[in-house]
Parts: sequence; C-alpha cells; structure tokens
Amino acid sequence: MKTAIVTDSNCGISKEEAADLNIFIIPMPVYIQNDFYYEGIDLHPESFLMHLKDQKEVHTSQPSPADLLAMWEKVFSSGFDELVYIPTGIPQFNFMNIKASNDTVIRQAFFNQYSFI
Repeated sequence: MKTAIVTDSNCGISKEEAADLNIFIIPMPVYIQNDFYYEGIDLHPESFLMHLKDQKEVHTSQPSPADLLAMWEKVFSSGFDELVYIPTGIPQFNFMNIKASNDTVIRQAFFNQYSFI
C-alpha cells in the first residue's frame, strides 16, 4: 500500500524538499487588505514582509474544504492508495473518514504545534 503525506505551506518544508520526499503541500490562503493570495504561489516571503512593513492588514486562513478535496484527488490520481493529512494548525472543521471519489477512506492526523509530547 502506497501512503502519501499532505500538509500545508506553513510546514516549513521547501517545494524542493517536498518533491524529494513525496510530500504534497497545500498553499495557505492569505488576505492582505481584502486581496486574496496563496502562500508560495502568488505571495512570497519578500512581498509578505513588505506588506507587513507597510502595516497592511493581514489575515491568514485555513485551506478550504474544496482545496483539500482537490489536493486529495490529486494525491489519489497520482497512484497513492491512502494519505495522512498533517495540518500545521488546529483546523476548525473535521474531515475524519471522508471518502474520496475512488472510495478510499482518508485518514487525518492532527499535529498540535502548541503541545509537547
């Protein structure tokens, strides 16, 4: 059985490292002055820091359910049988035991960055 790892762009793993490790990364949504961006796609660290320096209003969000399901479909269409989703924050919704279109049960692993084990 082939298992994929999926996380979000707040994980600190570069695109190159993710590719080498077969980790799929979902870009995090960011709102700056009511404009919408995806981290690592149309918003990069230099421009993000410039917006902060200019004291623009910045809000982050979590990936939408549609973005998560699209990523999971991509994973399964790439030949993986199952995936483990490891968000870097605490999600406000629960996708435990959602079935993808190929009827594979998606298992979600939670990583709480504020706890010590």
